[in-house]
Amino acid sequence: MPDAAKPAVLVTAAKLAPEAVAILEAAGYAVPCTSGYPSEAELLAAVATHRPIALLHRQGIINAAVMEAAAPALRVIARHGAGVDGIDLAAAEARGLTVTRAAGANSRSVAEHAMALMLAMLKDLPAVQAGMRDGLWEKTSRMTRDVDGVSLGILGYGAIGSKVARLAEAFGMRVAAYDPLLPAGPLPGPGSGSPTSRPCWRAPRCCRCIARWTRPPAA
Repeated sequence: MPDAAKPAVLVTAAKLAPEAVAILEAAGYAVPCTSGYPSEAELLAAVATHRPIALLHRQGIINAAVMEAAAPALRVIARHGAGVDGIDLAAAEARGLTVTRAAGANSRSVAEHAMALMLAMLKDLPAVQAGMRDGLWEKTSRMTRDVDGVSLGILGYGAIGSKVARLAEAFGMRVAAYDPLLPAGPLPGPGSGSPTSRPCWRAPRCCRCIARWTRPPAA
């Protein structure tokens, strides 16, 4: 049952980290959760039940109907992440709601995952693992590539792309990037000496990392 004595922060997911819940509860808030990836019908029922002053948006779509159902108590929609494509920003602005996001909060994790996938590709790890499971030991018959000296083209040099560049340089990769917000020349950041380059995604034998999509300029 909802605690009517406490203002609610509704989490649009099945759970939230216990440390985060403890912080909110210590501040005097109730912290109810929906199920994972709630439907519009579930969100409408949840806001009607809990009358939250804030939505901690993890999953599902926060549209105008949900905002209207949560009025007049709702004040803030806080995105648990960087992207706000699951929130109707125009509807929020029309209702005077504050929308926040945790920009860059998981950028290091995404950059590390991108590097892990590139290393797996260069070392042909999926095929090697499949062979091992079949009892093969392809020590001399399978040729893979060294990471050192590989050219890496990054499209988008924001919070994620810049971290990918730093990790890649530590492996000895030659990094080039394109971002419409960056001037031509050396990439900013410690140890970055590679030029930004429009043709970086066209270079032969280039390991490409799309860290954030940016529309390439017309040729």
